[in-house]
Amino acid sequence: MSVYIRRFTEDPGLDVLLDIESVNILDLNPSENITSVGTGTALLVAEFEDGNFNEPTEVFGPTDLRNTFGSFGYTYDGIQASNPCARKRYADSAVQPEYWNGNGAIALNGKKFKRLIVTRVDTSVGEVTFTRLASTHGTYNPTYNLEPSQTLVVETDLVAATTVTFSATAAVVTGVGGVFTGINAGDTLTLGYDGADNFTTTFQVGDTTIGAVVARINQYAGFTFASSSGGQLRLTGRQRGTGGNVRVVSGTTGLITAIGHSAGTTAGTGNVANIDAVTVAEVHALVHAAVAALYVTTDWDGAIVIYNSDTSGVAKVRATVATTATDFGFSLGTWGIQATAADDVTIPAGTRVRNAGGSEWVTMQSITAGSTAFTDWTVKIRPATDDGTATSALVSTLVVLPYAVRGAMFGVTNELPVNGALSELEIDNRYYTAIQSTVDLNSVAREANLIWAARQSNIVRRAMLENVVTASASGCLGRCTAIRPPLGTTRTVAKGTAEPGIQPYRNERVFYTYPGVQTYVPAIALRGTAGGAGFTADGVINTGADGFLMSVLSRLASEENPGQLTTFLDAVRGLESGTEYSGWVIDDYKSFKRYGIVAARMDDGVAIFQSGVTSVNPTTTPDRVRIARRRMADEIQDSLARIAKPYGKKTNRRERRNMLASAFTTYMTGLVSPDDPTKQRIEGFSIDVKTPNTPNVIASGAYYLVVRARTLSTLDAIVIQSEIGDTVTFSEV
Repeated sequence: MSVYIRRFTEDPGLDVLLDIESVNILDLNPSENITSVGTGTALLVAEFEDGNFNEPTEVFGPTDLRNTFGSFGYTYDGIQASNPCARKRYADSAVQPEYWNGNGAIALNGKKFKRLIVTRVDTSVGEVTFTRLASTHGTYNPTYNLEPSQTLVVETDLVAATTVTFSATAAVVTGVGGVFTGINAGDTLTLGYDGADNFTTTFQVGDTTIGAVVARINQYAGFTFASSSGGQLRLTGRQRGTGGNVRVVSGTTGLITAIGHSAGTTAGTGNVANIDAVTVAEVHALVHAAVAALYVTTDWDGAIVIYNSDTSGVAKVRATVATTATDFGFSLGTWGIQATAADDVTIPAGTRVRNAGGSEWVTMQSITAGSTAFTDWTVKIRPATDDGTATSALVSTLVVLPYAVRGAMFGVTNELPVNGALSELEIDNRYYTAIQSTVDLNSVAREANLIWAARQSNIVRRAMLENVVTASASGCLGRCTAIRPPLGTTRTVAKGTAEPGIQPYRNERVFYTYPGVQTYVPAIALRGTAGGAGFTADGVINTGADGFLMSVLSRLASEENPGQLTTFLDAVRGLESGTEYSGWVIDDYKSFKRYGIVAARMDDGVAIFQSGVTSVNPTTTPDRVRIARRRMADEIQDSLARIAKPYGKKTNRRERRNMLASAFTTYMTGLVSPDDPTKQRIEGFSIDVKTPNTPNVIASGAYYLVVRARTLSTLDAIVIQSEIGDTVTFSEV
């Protein structure tokens, strides 16, 4: 071989190419298809029922959202929308509550997004610790059919086999000194037994012996209720146990005494109410009395379970083979061991815990309780009602787990005190922390173009203004936000100089929406008013318009006016309820536009945003008014920055500068789209790389590309100039 064959992925320069005789193959990457950065990535900061806190997370559709962050409230025994978060809030010392001010499921209801990121706010008030317990599980039955003298023999690691014996005897009462010869035809005797209705026996001619009386009573009873015992009348019930009874109610005058009885009720005996239908509660009472560490309840599937309350980590429990009460279905002789009680078990978010007084909290994250080694699992909690009324709890008082967790048994406690309901200021501070977490170049939040918060308050609105300015200047994509005043705000307040009015938030990256709107929430309609405060009979509620604007902007190209007619607002039923928001006319919307307010409007039942304006003062900064201009500028600027990034820190060769300028030109030409007018996004552009780049500038390591782009205007004023009449003249076309 006379020369070497070499391959390079880029031109190494003549020094390398000539250092040996060779055939050099430059295997260069093909030219990239230069496209714009996305402009439809929306980021919501809100409260949810599950998921990580303060961690921007992209979700991919409704199913992924539900699996990651939960739904609206929790589902208990098939009842949905139970214990939803952010039920009632009084932001900024409001007199009237605003329902769902912070609820992420409501903030996303009825909206779609090209791309969605969610950041969950941590509104926990404390935490509880779950300890896995040793348990043995039987079968499910509403009650258990036993026989008297059957046994359940239980054993733990610390307590030897202990026998619980079930006993039950039907009620029985026997007469004394009864004489039956005086019974006359037509005499009556009313008796009863167990839970059956009383019945009346009418005696006939000849019913004057014990045998005849027994036969006549049994004829009316329908079974052998009466019998003879030593010549006396014995009455015996059917239900074996303390829940059964025999009742001697009434009779013809003197008859009850004559047959040796007296009016009254005699109960059955034993330690269960009905041996044929023994309840779990009865089993618990007997087992717990025999072995204090053992408890009997039902598991998630309703099956009977015995568990050991010992939390040492080595606890055991079993029903031994000596057990004769096999109807329970326990695996006799098999130990339930605490450390390896079963497979991994999920303790779902929304699991309810209580104190002895009955106050209730819910867990805020689903956790996996592993089975490979004994340990405890700690999870954050919030008040179940989440309406601002919850009180605090002392250490080790949240020890009631009222409903089982599927797959295993757990004990629960709080190792630290639990705070009462968060104050509005505390909630605001939690939101501020979550909002700050979205300025993170190492998370997907850096891609967000649009951000809004489910909660609105003065602090949250200021935090959102700070966020879009900081994020846009800190390496994230250019970011804008939508904010709103509280529901029920008047026009005067919305236009005002004081918070929550628009003027403290003036910035071209802030879109101030007003008023709120009405929307239908299926989960609320499903529960109706049975759901409690914040629920409505028809599922229609008032909510902010900010999220709806974010949805429109996410789905529209950045150069488009969000005030145009779309199908993106189909979930809006009307402006928020109240006389303040009815009867608005064109002058009202002119005023909103002058103040920089993105005002919602209903047009023949169809919702639109009248004017796509930023919150800047149009008088002082008229060139910064249009939302479309701000968003298109971000898209172009971020796209050019992405194109330029690979050139950074490389040698400042003329060829490399030309390549960068060429890439810019290619990208900008694509926005003009001269070959396909239907894809045109800007009117035109220029790129100047000569004027600013003096030799000194180049020598310093800088390189200027001065890009000027004329964006497309939108058809904000369509003028139909017409002359119509029989005297109109015109030239024939």
